Amino acid sequence: MLFFILMRFQVKTKVEQDFKSVHKQFNLLLFMKLKSPLMSFIVKRFDGCNLGDIIELDAKILFIKQYWLAEIIEAKETDEEIYFVDTGVKTPFPIKHWTHKHRIIKQSKSSVIIDDITFKTSNFIFDMILFPVVYVQFYWRKHIYKNYFKVKDGHNL
Repeated sequence: MLFFILMRFQVKTKVEQDFKSVHKQFNLLLFMKLKSPLMSFIVKRFDGCNLGDIIELDAKILFIKQYWLAEIIEAKETDEEIYFVDTGVKTPFPIKHWTHKHRIIKQSKSSVIIDDITFKTSNFIFDMILFPVVYVQFYWRKHIYKNYFKVKDGHNL
């Protein structure tokens, strides 16, 4: 029997805009701003954040060129939340499984963005090495989200 543990974490960020406005701004411009300084990439394709959309990257991770292909496999909007889920179709070594659920939760006059990440590498040692690196890349997004979705003088920037 094959036994493996998926690595999972969430990073939550409160932002000043309402959840529908936040969702509308999840586009290529935001995607590019969210890039971590630990990783560089060239976007070959970015369809968007709707069911069936594709994101294709040529990435450099630790100075090694890698290919990344993700697909939006789920997307839903309710009165309280909007979310979409991308999964790795072709992931860089050593990642074997990748799922990223982007949740935007309604608050009274603001929103909470939740990056919910699940991944697995080819072995437990790689999992342990990669976990803090991946976590830092998503924690890095907190200040970008806060600035990007800031409201100034009652208007969105």
